[in-house]
Amino acid sequence: MKIVSNSSPIIALSKIKRLDLIKDLFTSVYISEEVHREVYKVRKENSPTWIQVVKVKDRMAVAALDAIVDRGEAETIILAKEKDINLALMDDRK
Repeated sequence: MKIVSNSSPIIALSKIKRLDLIKDLFTSVYISEEVHREVYKVRKENSPTWIQVVKVKDRMAVAALDAIVDRGEAETIILAKEKDINLALMDDRK
């Protein structure tokens, strides 16, 4: 099963040294460039090779959602739609 993840689940699982759970549960893991920046550029780390960083194409859709959720969440939602993936790891209640 494929999944798109937001930054919070990756950060939380990394803190408890269990990021492997995502790898074990899903065949493909995608994050947007913004999520990659939020997680790895700030921490000055490289993302695991099994996490695929993908550029979101529909910038207008991201901008529209940006008024409701932050940029990382917006890109996660749009990336899931663009890749036709029905499951996203997020922690927002909005």
